[in-house]
Amino acid sequence: MLFAVASILLVCVILIVSLTHILVTTRLKEKLALLEKGIDPSTVIDELFFPNTLRIGFLLFGVGLGFFSALLIDEYALNHIDNPAIYPGIILMFGGISQILFYSFFHKKNKK
Repeated sequence: MLFAVASILLVCVILIVSLTHILVTTRLKEKLALLEKGIDPSTVIDELFFPNTLRIGFLLFGVGLGFFSALLIDEYALNHIDNPAIYPGIILMFGGISQILFYSFFHKKNKK
């Protein structure tokens, strides 16, 4: 049991480190390519990564709200009826709602 937990933890750490490395090297390559073209990377990079960061923030907020709502519904409305479909259903629903809110927010911002 301890070996399984340690191996899962090791895989998670390796995954996080490798994804961070890929993101950092990709951003560095993009900045170098922009500098070679004679473009200031600080203006372009912010415009490229702001929507993605905002989208991820909206998604994580929606998923967190989905977890919380599913917990409240499971504890108080269903009175501990074993219904495993409530959690993924509500989490995905709130994640989708957050993406719709992101689209409407970002679409209004781009019109200005």
